[in-house]
This record gives sequence, C-alpha cells and structure tokens, in this order.
Amino acid sequence: MDAAVNTVNYNERFITKVVKEISSKFNFNVIQQRVLNDVLYKCTQNVEIIALEKEEGDFLTYIDIYANSMRLEGLAPGTIRNKCYSLKELNRYLEKDINKISVADLKMYILHKQSNCKQSTLNTIITTIKAFFSFLCDEGYIETNPSRKLKKVKEEKRLRKSLSDVTLEQVRLACNNKRDRALIEFAYSSGLRVSELAKLDIKDLDFSSNKLSVVGKGNKERNVMFSDIAKFYIKQYLDERTDNDPALFVSVKKPYKRIGKRAIEKRFTKIKDLLNMKELYPHLLRHTFATKLASTADITVVQKLLGHTNINTTMLYAEVNDDKVNYQYKASKL
Repeated sequence: MDAAVNTVNYNERFITKVVKEISSKFNFNVIQQRVLNDVLYKCTQNVEIIALEKEEGDFLTYIDIYANSMRLEGLAPGTIRNKCYSLKELNRYLEKDINKISVADLKMYILHKQSNCKQSTLNTIITTIKAFFSFLCDEGYIETNPSRKLKKVKEEKRLRKSLSDVTLEQVRLACNNKRDRALIEFAYSSGLRVSELAKLDIKDLDFSSNKLSVVGKGNKERNVMFSDIAKFYIKQYLDERTDNDPALFVSVKKPYKRIGKRAIEKRFTKIKDLLNMKELYPHLLRHTFATKLASTADITVVQKLLGHTNINTTMLYAEVNDDKVNYQYKASKL
C-alpha cells in the first residue's frame, strides 16, 4: 500500500475519532456533525497525519469511519444504526484483526446466523457485510476484500399479505376516535411508511389536489396522493382539534403533541387486539394499498407511489391475481 493511501487513511481516522468524541461530549446532532466533519477536512487538507505507532486493524474504528461516510451520503439514521449493529455483531463473533479476516471466517459467521434468521434477514446481513468490506477496500483501508466471493442465499419468493375488503372495513369501524379513523384512512390511501406518517405536518397536505410531497428512505423525495375519503376524515379530525401543534397526527390527550412511530404502531396493536386479529401493523396497510392499486394500475405507477428504487421490490407487494392475468393476456390480442 503506498504512502499516499496511508496518509488519507490516518487523516480520515483522525477526523472520524475527533467528530465522534466531540459529538458525544456536546451532544451534536447529525447536521452539526457534518459541519464539524467538513471543517476538519478543510483544516487537514494540506496536512499529513501519521501514526507514531503501528495501529492494528480496529474493527470498531472502521465501523465508525463507514458510518461517517454513510451520514455524508445522506442515509437515514435508522438505516445507519441497523447496519452498524450488524457489523458490531460480526466483530463480536470473529474477534479478529480486520486485516486477517478471511472469506472462510465470513462464511462461518453466515452459517452461525442461518440457524436463527429468515432468509431475507440473512441476505440483508450479507449485503451489509459486502458493502462494508467493499468500502474499506475501495478506500484503501484493507488490501483485499474477503467478502468478494460471498453469495446471497436463495430466497423463497412470497407475495406480501394484504387485508381483505371486509377486514379493512372492520378495522375502520374499530376506531373509537376521529384521529384513529383519519390515521387508518390516510395510511391506507397514501401507502406511506409509518416513519413518513409520523413526520407529516398539516401544511404538507394540499387538499385542493389531494397530494403531498414526502421525503422517504435514502432522503428521496416523492409525490404521494390520498383519497377523497381520507380527506373527509382528515378534515373532520382537524376541525375538532384545539391545539396549535403543526403535526398532522397528535395525541388525543393533553398536551396534544406529535405522535411518533412507536405510538402509531401501538394504536394498530390496540385495534388488532380489539378485533382479535392475528396481525395488524402500519406496513400491512401499505401492502394492502399496493395490492389494491396493482389490480388496476401499471406496476411502475405503484413503484413510483411507494418510492421503490427497484421494481422487483414492488412486485413483492403487489399480488397479481389470475383474473387480471387472463384479462391482460386476452387484451393483448396475441
């Protein structure tokens, strides 16, 4: 490895450690961390930082460097947290200098996780490991990429579950206040993720066009629509509110503050228990939205409204029934 690469490595290690320590001490948020990171990069632009003693391949330090890179790319904090958690689990299992990790070590870890993980979860772990080591190799932190030959496990392709019209109506009728009814209708007709629902403000909604703009996964902005029925219940709910909180959904009791992701999930759990249902969660309404829409709309429209980068992800949400297959085959006039 040449000297230029080592210089970049030690500069970045230094900056990462400083940002981590100062941010922890002064409780800096993500924006403040980015500003500090940029300032340190500028200050060390023409400075060569060297190590007085040889550093071993500290796995946790490399995870911090990788996390810092993901923050600069604009990945969601939750996504970064999950990836770092997976990598720290790998570190606890291997307990090796990162430069001495082999593909055999990684395969042993995958076999270890296979016993208590679903195939989809296992593939997420494999993707995280491959992305991490690829980053380290591309940036010159390690000479060879031990994850290069790792392969994903074969997944059983299953369509996502959705609610029937009857069950959805039962869920609607089980709402015992206007806030919950508005929440159910809006979640179903917009197909938003629960994290996106929790962040909504009243001003985000355009009632004249039944549209709104939302920033979803990967900090990507997309336009979303909602139904006239959802608008009706949202307006009913807003008309009865007496608070001045900008949030679209707030608590039903004082001090009427924005309800977060966990609070929304709890409301769904209460309705599930009331109806003695096997499962009911916010993402199930997103599946139902996709399934219903895909029965009439082009799959690319569903993809756009859901905010998926890969259309294969959308295909897992959208159940294509035999009637639609028969109709579209005949309509093609082959």
